[in-house]
This record gives sequence, structure tokens and C-alpha cells, in this order.
Amino acid sequence: MEAEVHKLKLMFQKKNPVTVLKELSEMKSHYQSLYARFKPVAVEQKETKSRIYATLNKTMTMIQELQKQTDLELSPDSSAVTEEEKTVRHNRLMKKWTCKRKLRKRSIPEKFRKMSC
Repeated sequence: MEAEVHKLKLMFQKKNPVTVLKELSEMKSHYQSLYARFKPVAVEQKETKSRIYATLNKTMTMIQELQKQTDLELSPDSSAVTEEEKTVRHNRLMKKWTCKRKLRKRSIPEKFRKMSC
């Protein structure tokens, strides 16, 4: 994007303003088409994130119920999980998930993946 801005500055200095405006219009059209292509991806990401949150909360509730039924508690007053604790747990999960995605992209051999994060 910076290269295009630089190119635009040079055009204003060297070219006819009409030509620059046409090219600006083309760039705007290109940006709009990219935006249209990637907007559904962003929507899907938000929906997926919401589903992950919901699943995580259901899982936590199920674990707490199982702990109550078996008289096992991993933390004091585990039935009262605060929003802050949920946020911390979510952030840890997302950090771990992001790290795993980066590792997959880099094609690091399996035996070294645990060492990276």
C-alpha cells in the first residue's frame, strides 16, 4: 500500500492530474473488490470466535458440574468463575491457537514444535 501511495505522489509531480485521478479511481475500485472478497472471511472469523467462546463456556460449565458430582474441585469456589478469569482463559487459549497456526505455516518438524512456543 505504501508503494502505491508513493507512486501516487510521483504521479502528481510528473503527470497530468486527469491521469492521476483515473488511476486513483482504478485503485479505489481494486480496494473495493478486495474488501468485498475479504469481508465474508472477517464475518466468518467473528462467528467462529463466538462459537469457540460458547463451546468453551459450555465445557467449563460441564467440568464444574462434574467436579461437584465427584466432590473434586481444582480451584476454590470453582462454581463462581469471574468474567476476568474467563477472559484470561480465553486469551491463553487464543495465544496457544495462534502459535499453533504459525507453526503449521512455517512447516516446523513436529519434534521441534513444542520448543517454539
